[in-house]
Amino acid sequence: MTANEWPNGLASPIGSPRRHRRALFLATVLVATLIPGRATSQRTLTELLEQQASVAVPDEVSPGTLVRLPLTAEVLATVRGDLSDIRLLSEAGVEVPYLVDAGAARRVQVSERLVARIVSVDRNLTSPEEDLPIATEIYELALPPRSTTDLRGQRIWDLVFTIPQTAWVASVDLTLIGPGDDRVDLLQGASLFRLDSPRATRDRLPIGQIESASPEQIAQVQTDPDPPERLRVTMHSRRSDYLEPAFSFEQVSVATYDPGGLRVPLEMTELAADRGQTRATLARAPGLVPDAIEVTTSTPTFGRHVSVRDGGALGADRVLGTGRLVRLGQPGSPVQGLTVELTSRPRGRQLELLIEDGDSPALADLEVSAILRQPSLIFPAPTGTVQLLFGGDRVGAPSYDLEALRASLGLEWGARTLDDIELQLTEALAAAVLPVASLGGAETNPGYDERPALSFAMRAGAEIDPRSFTHRRSVVIPETRDGLVSLSLEPGDTTLAQSSLDDIRIVDEQARQWPFVIHRPTRPQRRPLAVRQEGSAGATLYVLALGSEEQLELSATLLELDIEEPFFDRSYELECWRQGDDSTRVRRLGSGRLTRDARDRLAALRVAVAADRCVELRLNVEDGDDAPLTLLGAWAHLELPELLIAAPAGDYQFLVGDPEIDAPSFELRRASDLVLAVNSVPAEVGALEPNPGYTSRSRLSRPQNLERIGVYAVVGAATLILGFITWRTLRNVEPPSGA
Repeated sequence: MTANEWPNGLASPIGSPRRHRRALFLATVLVATLIPGRATSQRTLTELLEQQASVAVPDEVSPGTLVRLPLTAEVLATVRGDLSDIRLLSEAGVEVPYLVDAGAARRVQVSERLVARIVSVDRNLTSPEEDLPIATEIYELALPPRSTTDLRGQRIWDLVFTIPQTAWVASVDLTLIGPGDDRVDLLQGASLFRLDSPRATRDRLPIGQIESASPEQIAQVQTDPDPPERLRVTMHSRRSDYLEPAFSFEQVSVATYDPGGLRVPLEMTELAADRGQTRATLARAPGLVPDAIEVTTSTPTFGRHVSVRDGGALGADRVLGTGRLVRLGQPGSPVQGLTVELTSRPRGRQLELLIEDGDSPALADLEVSAILRQPSLIFPAPTGTVQLLFGGDRVGAPSYDLEALRASLGLEWGARTLDDIELQLTEALAAAVLPVASLGGAETNPGYDERPALSFAMRAGAEIDPRSFTHRRSVVIPETRDGLVSLSLEPGDTTLAQSSLDDIRIVDEQARQWPFVIHRPTRPQRRPLAVRQEGSAGATLYVLALGSEEQLELSATLLELDIEEPFFDRSYELECWRQGDDSTRVRRLGSGRLTRDARDRLAALRVAVAADRCVELRLNVEDGDDAPLTLLGAWAHLELPELLIAAPAGDYQFLVGDPEIDAPSFELRRASDLVLAVNSVPAEVGALEPNPGYTSRSRLSRPQNLERIGVYAVVGAATLILGFITWRTLRNVEPPSGA
């Protein structure tokens, strides 16, 4: 389990989930009783937790009784995702042991089948001259009543086709028709079939989630001659007769989010609509781990595919969930589905919401909220008042024993295994009705220590000779809360650096090194390319580079080509040209076809590449007898690493360009998980320039070079001595008589 995930059920703020059931993570504190801690440890605890709030335990609760404390959105927005930076203190300043009930997602396991009533039928046959007839069948079905709040409520239904023919193939479109004849396409061109050889059948289509209906509501829909909501089914098949299916709605089992959970508005840090897609970047506090997201918009009647991705340094751009946003009519319509369930838990500090708009305008007044299960703390009530301390991301998970809970629940577990004990506790707590405590308003802990989270790493390292580096940048590090700044590398930096980036350093005015971690973001940066076109008979060469003057290396994962022509289909080859004149300068990256159908929208073409440290990308396109394609622009998606630096505010230098130096070794790399979890602030970076103090002689003083020089000196001296001895020997040898 990652640091931002909760298991489905009971969990302490540490560890990883037990498989196949609700998890329970508990460990040690002093057995059976609460023993006051030492003053030093309590001072440390108070200094490391940023916020505090009073806990109101019901007056009728006696000491030792288990109490449930639901955590508010205000608390969750401040703490870590695993809730490890939370503590309860009694009035006497004693730490109160607790465990976390993360809340269970509601799971629906009910099967149900409703026969669909056909409201209207329209059929026709068309007979192409040289092909089989095309049978078109249009059916309108009465839908069961829906919830007045959300089309995608609790149950997922399939539309099942019952067709008597033994073998058939059909293309199916599904359209939802609502009050006022508003329409939304649910599926287009879906394939259904029953084949004899090989034996295979697909006879159902998912239509989304429908609230359960009462028998009275179902009876009303089944007899209403003009139902308010209909599902239009359009079938196309190549045959001389009609398929004439019967229809039914069949429910499938599904795990859903808890619609009664917390709803927390998410801050939208960026919103952009381009090329038929809306991208919204949402800030997510680590403690907010949503099960679903909910969208609100003032746009009437729409149907849009949507996906949610995990963003930020820890997110790795994973797809968390996909779905379809649907509304028939105006906002507040009873027919709408504005919720997307997440199948994976986010880890990054951002969520990326991608809405496919196609040719429609972007959704207006877009707002997004997170829906999450409300976790709670379960603890034995102490004598007197209780205070909750939380936030700051500075403390590790607590370690508590099971004994106090056993006594409070009246359980006897003897010599059972830990797994048995945890299961017994889980079942007992799930069945128990516990008194509920409440939280007061959060406020700043007056004893909180505001020193940076990475203060342990903000120490200058060994001195280094900056004269051995060919280039430098000025770096200004601002004041930061947690002591972490980011510095994004540019193509000029990676061109000068070793391929392993071992020759990069951050130094202060005393030439002391400062620790950093190299992070490679999962989302490449999009950079424009300079284009040079060279024509030849029947072919065109497009030379793509980052700059027309400097030879900057690029490591591209994707090419975007903006081509003016509306229709083309041409083969291409792509080559990577590197620096140097040897046989490895040119590397073939791949080949394929550049195609655009006349019906396609004029969007940029994307070509996947695996280019590593190329000075130029050369795209050879076979034109035949056609005119060359007009390339209006080109962009490369570049993998550019960034440095995460732990250093106080001040002036520094970024050094690069030493092919002989070894990689640095910083203790900060052992805390890379913490580094990636802490918010960073961008550093102010100057232009890349030659190092005025550079001299290659400065590298001679390094131990490995001194050793090499010593070896060369010994070999040279030995050569001279052997030469002298050989000369003396030959001089004293008498030539043979007669020579």
